[in-house]
Amino acid sequence: LLVVMLQRPLLLVSAKTATTTRKAIHGRDDDGFVSNKKARAFLSSSSFSRSGKRTTTPKRQQKGKMVFLVSAKKFPDSFSLLPSDSSDALFRYRKVMSVLFLLGSLLHAPDVVGIGPLSRFNAVSSFQELPVLAKLVTATWCVGGPMSAVFANKNLPIADFMVAFVASVEIIVGVDFKSGYGVEIPEPIIAAQAVNLVSAVGLRLWEKKEKEEEEERRDDDTNNNTR
Repeated sequence: LLVVMLQRPLLLVSAKTATTTRKAIHGRDDDGFVSNKKARAFLSSSSFSRSGKRTTTPKRQQKGKMVFLVSAKKFPDSFSLLPSDSSDALFRYRKVMSVLFLLGSLLHAPDVVGIGPLSRFNAVSSFQELPVLAKLVTATWCVGGPMSAVFANKNLPIADFMVAFVASVEIIVGVDFKSGYGVEIPEPIIAAQAVNLVSAVGLRLWEKKEKEEEEERRDDDTNNNTR
Protein backbone atom coordinates (compact mmCIF):
# COMPACT_ATOMS: atom_id res chain seq x y z
CA LEU A 1 0.00 0.00 0.00
CA LEU A 2 2.86 2.38 0.83
CA VAL A 3 4.49 1.71 -2.55
CA VAL A 4 1.22 2.41 -4.37
CA MET A 5 0.80 5.71 -2.52
CA LEU A 6 4.32 6.83 -3.45
CA GLN A 7 3.88 5.91 -7.12
CA ARG A 8 0.57 7.75 -7.49
CA PRO A 9 2.01 11.34 -7.33
CA LEU A 10 4.65 10.39 -9.92
CA LEU A 11 1.98 9.06 -12.26
CA LEU A 12 -0.06 12.24 -11.83
CA VAL A 13 2.96 14.44 -12.65
CA SER A 14 3.80 12.36 -15.73
CA ALA A 15 0.20 12.48 -16.92
CA LYS A 16 0.03 16.25 -16.39
CA THR A 17 3.26 16.79 -18.39
CA ALA A 18 2.03 14.61 -21.24
CA THR A 19 -1.31 16.43 -21.26
CA THR A 20 0.40 19.85 -21.44
CA THR A 21 2.61 18.78 -24.33
CA ARG A 22 -0.33 17.23 -26.18
CA LYS A 23 -2.37 20.43 -25.74
CA ALA A 24 0.38 22.52 -27.26
CA ILE A 25 0.97 20.15 -30.17
CA HIS A 26 -2.70 19.64 -31.13
CA GLY A 27 -3.73 23.19 -30.28
CA ARG A 28 -6.47 22.17 -27.84
CA ASP A 29 -7.15 22.61 -24.17
CA ASP A 30 -9.94 21.67 -21.79
CA ASP A 31 -12.26 24.29 -23.21
CA GLY A 32 -11.84 23.17 -26.77
CA PHE A 33 -9.91 24.55 -29.75
CA VAL A 34 -6.93 26.86 -29.26
CA SER A 35 -5.39 28.84 -32.14
CA ASN A 36 -2.34 27.38 -33.87
CA LYS A 37 -0.37 30.53 -33.05
CA LYS A 38 -0.13 29.50 -29.41
CA ALA A 39 0.92 26.01 -30.37
CA ARG A 40 3.60 27.28 -32.74
CA ALA A 41 4.80 29.75 -30.12
CA PHE A 42 5.12 26.95 -27.58
CA LEU A 43 6.99 24.69 -29.96
CA SER A 44 9.34 27.45 -31.13
CA SER A 45 10.14 28.50 -27.58
CA SER A 46 10.67 24.97 -26.32
CA SER A 47 13.79 22.92 -26.86
CA PHE A 48 11.89 19.91 -28.21
CA SER A 49 11.77 18.87 -31.86
CA ARG A 50 8.82 17.20 -33.56
CA SER A 51 10.23 13.78 -32.73
CA GLY A 52 10.16 14.61 -29.02
CA LYS A 53 13.95 14.78 -28.70
CA ARG A 54 15.95 17.76 -27.55
CA THR A 55 17.62 19.72 -30.29
CA THR A 56 21.41 19.74 -30.29
CA THR A 57 21.97 23.29 -31.58
CA PRO A 58 21.06 26.01 -29.07
CA LYS A 59 20.46 29.59 -30.13
CA ARG A 60 23.89 30.74 -28.96
CA GLN A 61 25.58 28.27 -31.25
CA GLN A 62 23.38 29.43 -34.12
CA LYS A 63 24.41 33.03 -33.49
CA GLY A 64 28.04 32.00 -33.39
CA LYS A 65 27.59 30.17 -36.67
CA MET A 66 26.12 33.26 -38.28
CA VAL A 67 29.07 35.36 -37.14
CA PHE A 68 31.46 32.76 -38.55
CA LEU A 69 29.74 32.84 -41.91
CA VAL A 70 30.02 36.63 -42.07
CA SER A 71 33.71 36.42 -41.23
CA ALA A 72 34.24 33.83 -43.95
CA LYS A 73 32.63 36.12 -46.54
CA LYS A 74 34.87 38.98 -45.45
CA PHE A 75 37.97 37.01 -46.47
CA PRO A 76 36.87 34.87 -49.41
CA ASP A 77 40.28 34.39 -50.99
CA SER A 78 42.98 32.39 -49.31
CA PHE A 79 46.55 33.66 -49.32
CA SER A 80 49.01 31.91 -51.63
CA LEU A 81 52.79 31.93 -51.34
CA LEU A 82 53.15 31.95 -55.12
CA PRO A 83 52.08 35.07 -57.04
CA SER A 84 49.22 34.66 -59.48
CA ASP A 85 50.77 36.85 -62.19
CA SER A 86 53.49 39.43 -62.78
CA SER A 87 51.41 42.25 -61.29
CA ASP A 88 50.96 40.31 -58.07
CA ALA A 89 54.67 39.45 -57.99
CA LEU A 90 55.71 43.08 -58.52
CA PHE A 91 53.30 44.24 -55.83
CA ARG A 92 54.80 41.85 -53.29
CA TYR A 93 58.35 42.68 -54.35
CA ARG A 94 57.77 46.41 -53.98
CA LYS A 95 56.18 46.01 -50.56
CA VAL A 96 59.24 44.13 -49.31
CA MET A 97 61.61 46.67 -50.87
CA SER A 98 59.73 49.55 -49.28
CA VAL A 99 60.51 48.17 -45.82
CA LEU A 100 64.13 47.21 -46.55
CA PHE A 101 65.04 50.49 -48.19
CA LEU A 102 63.39 52.49 -45.44
CA LEU A 103 65.53 50.63 -42.90
CA GLY A 104 68.64 51.24 -45.03
CA SER A 105 67.88 54.94 -45.16
CA LEU A 106 67.48 55.11 -41.39
CA LEU A 107 70.78 53.29 -40.97
CA HIS A 108 72.78 55.73 -43.14
CA ALA A 109 70.97 58.93 -42.16
CA PRO A 110 73.14 59.53 -39.04
CA ASP A 111 76.21 59.81 -41.29
CA VAL A 112 74.89 63.18 -42.41
CA VAL A 113 75.70 64.52 -38.94
CA GLY A 114 78.81 62.41 -38.45
CA ILE A 115 77.49 59.71 -36.10
CA GLY A 116 76.61 56.93 -38.55
CA PRO A 117 78.37 53.66 -39.40
CA LEU A 118 80.56 55.16 -42.14
CA SER A 119 81.53 58.03 -39.83
CA ARG A 120 82.66 55.60 -37.16
CA PHE A 121 84.46 53.46 -39.74
CA ASN A 122 86.45 56.48 -40.95
CA ALA A 123 86.81 57.98 -37.46
CA VAL A 124 85.27 61.30 -38.45
CA SER A 125 82.63 63.47 -36.83
CA SER A 126 81.09 65.28 -39.80
CA PHE A 127 79.82 64.55 -43.27
CA GLN A 128 82.40 66.87 -44.85
CA GLU A 129 85.24 64.76 -43.47
CA LEU A 130 84.00 61.55 -45.10
CA PRO A 131 85.88 60.19 -48.15
CA VAL A 132 84.30 60.72 -51.55
CA LEU A 133 82.90 57.22 -51.89
CA ALA A 134 81.52 57.31 -48.37
CA LYS A 135 79.76 60.57 -49.22
CA LEU A 136 78.38 58.97 -52.38
CA VAL A 137 76.99 55.97 -50.52
CA THR A 138 75.53 58.17 -47.80
CA ALA A 139 73.88 60.53 -50.28
CA THR A 140 72.54 57.61 -52.30
CA TRP A 141 70.88 56.08 -49.27
CA CYS A 142 69.64 59.34 -47.76
CA VAL A 143 68.03 60.50 -51.03
CA GLY A 144 67.43 57.39 -53.10
CA GLY A 145 66.49 55.18 -50.15
CA PRO A 146 63.44 57.13 -48.95
CA MET A 147 62.28 57.78 -52.51
CA SER A 148 62.53 54.07 -53.30
CA ALA A 149 60.61 53.22 -50.14
CA VAL A 150 57.80 55.68 -50.87
CA PHE A 151 57.42 54.74 -54.53
CA ALA A 152 57.57 51.03 -53.74
CA ASN A 153 54.97 51.36 -51.00
CA LYS A 154 52.67 53.06 -53.51
CA ASN A 155 53.36 50.26 -56.02
CA LEU A 156 54.71 52.67 -58.64
CA PRO A 157 56.87 51.30 -61.49
CA ILE A 158 59.50 54.00 -60.92
CA ALA A 159 60.34 52.25 -57.65
CA ASP A 160 61.97 49.41 -59.60
CA PHE A 161 64.41 51.85 -61.24
CA MET A 162 65.21 53.49 -57.91
CA VAL A 163 65.86 50.12 -56.27
CA ALA A 164 68.07 49.11 -59.20
CA PHE A 165 70.02 52.37 -58.94
CA VAL A 166 70.73 52.06 -55.20
CA ALA A 167 71.59 48.37 -55.57
CA SER A 168 73.95 49.09 -58.47
CA VAL A 169 75.81 51.75 -56.47
CA GLU A 170 76.39 49.40 -53.56
CA ILE A 171 77.43 46.52 -55.82
CA ILE A 172 79.94 48.64 -57.76
CA VAL A 173 81.39 50.23 -54.63
CA GLY A 174 81.52 46.93 -52.77
CA VAL A 175 83.19 45.00 -55.62
CA ASP A 176 85.53 47.56 -57.20
CA PHE A 177 86.47 49.57 -54.10
CA LYS A 178 86.91 47.00 -51.36
CA SER A 179 89.46 48.79 -49.19
CA GLY A 180 91.27 52.09 -48.89
CA TYR A 181 88.34 54.22 -50.01
CA GLY A 182 86.51 54.72 -46.75
CA VAL A 183 83.78 52.20 -47.56
CA GLU A 184 83.75 48.46 -46.99
CA ILE A 185 80.43 46.90 -47.86
CA PRO A 186 80.03 43.36 -46.46
CA GLU A 187 79.67 40.54 -48.95
CA PRO A 188 76.19 39.51 -47.70
CA ILE A 189 74.97 43.05 -48.43
CA ILE A 190 76.47 42.88 -51.94
CA ALA A 191 74.79 39.51 -52.54
CA ALA A 192 71.44 40.83 -51.28
CA GLN A 193 71.62 43.87 -53.55
CA ALA A 194 72.48 41.59 -56.48
CA VAL A 195 69.35 39.57 -55.73
CA ASN A 196 67.29 42.77 -55.56
CA LEU A 197 68.65 43.92 -58.92
CA VAL A 198 68.09 40.57 -60.65
CA SER A 199 64.59 40.33 -59.17
CA ALA A 200 63.62 43.77 -60.41
CA VAL A 201 64.84 43.04 -63.93
CA GLY A 202 63.28 39.57 -64.01
CA LEU A 203 59.89 40.72 -62.79
CA ARG A 204 59.75 43.60 -65.27
CA LEU A 205 60.60 41.18 -68.11
CA TRP A 206 57.84 38.88 -66.93
CA GLU A 207 55.40 41.80 -66.91
CA LYS A 208 56.47 42.78 -70.43
CA LYS A 209 55.95 39.24 -71.70
CA GLU A 210 52.46 39.06 -70.21
CA LYS A 211 51.52 42.38 -71.79
CA GLU A 212 52.71 41.18 -75.18
CA GLU A 213 50.70 37.98 -74.85
CA GLU A 214 47.63 39.99 -73.84
CA GLU A 215 48.03 42.24 -76.90
CA GLU A 216 48.32 39.19 -79.14
CA ARG A 217 45.09 37.76 -77.71
CA ARG A 218 43.32 41.06 -78.28
CA ASP A 219 44.54 41.20 -81.87
CA ASP A 220 43.33 37.64 -82.46
CA ASP A 221 39.93 38.47 -80.98
CA THR A 222 39.68 41.59 -83.15
CA ASN A 223 40.58 39.63 -86.30
CA ASN A 224 38.03 36.94 -85.46
CA ASN A 225 35.29 39.52 -84.93
CA THR A 226 35.99 41.28 -88.25
CA ARG A 227 35.71 38.06 -90.26
